[in-house]
Amino acid sequence: MSKHGDRDPINLLSFGVFIVLVSFIIINFPNVFNDLFLWLRGLEFGKIMIIPNSLIRPLIWLLIGTGVWNLLSCCLRILTNINKRKSISDGFKGLFFLVASFFFENYSHNLISFTSLLSGLLISLGTLIVLSSILSYKYLKHN
Repeated sequence: MSKHGDRDPINLLSFGVFIVLVSFIIINFPNVFNDLFLWLRGLEFGKIMIIPNSLIRPLIWLLIGTGVWNLLSCCLRILTNINKRKSISDGFKGLFFLVASFFFENYSHNLISFTSLLSGLLISLGTLIVLSSILSYKYLKHN
């Protein structure tokens, strides 16, 4: 248990960072919500609909921002001894978001296909879950 008891001020800080990121995206991509609602309205059950190009760039920015913040949050948790157990998940979430932004960036430049995008995301997610589980087990075993 950390010296802060059940409080976790980094969670509130994370919410603030998320609001800043969304605000940044709205300012730089003013049609993002309109495009998102149009895309969501066109979704059909059982049919895969590829993300429109107008949403990929904002998504990449969101992934980069949340990825960097999660890595910083991981470091903050370790340095301040606030909920150190959560630092492992924050670190691996940050890595996944940055890897996902890399895959979406390559997809937006037609360097990989949609199938490769999905495969890369699933392989990355699975790998990071396994690594996170191993590290969590070893960390929790010794602490």
